[in-house]
Amino acid sequence: MTPESNCWLRRLGFYVWYVPGISRAWRLDFASRDHLLVTDVGGYDLPGTGGPYASILVLSTGAATELHSCLNGTIELVDWVERTIQLYIPRSRQVDRAMDTMRSFRRAEERRSQLRWLLSRR
Repeated sequence: MTPESNCWLRRLGFYVWYVPGISRAWRLDFASRDHLLVTDVGGYDLPGTGGPYASILVLSTGAATELHSCLNGTIELVDWVERTIQLYIPRSRQVDRAMDTMRSFRRAEERRSQLRWLLSRR
């Protein structure tokens, strides 16, 4: 997968992080030195457009927590990121911006879903 296939993650503050010859992931760093990683369900490459996704929170101590091996769609991933940030990450301007972006994304996805439903009823 190319980074462009999930460019909406970049708007949330994620960037492509990789270990040459081993793996690639979308990564979101926080001032607390904790970070989120999002990969395909195999855990070694970038996810396809719309998922499925594997996600993990890595604490500054190096401990991995909040692991989800299969989030089936974009909304599930956005919900996980939002919930994880609220539970574990100290408030900051960066966190507030990410939360605002996720709320906007969710509203847009809900509108698209409603439109698809309306079109399917014709």
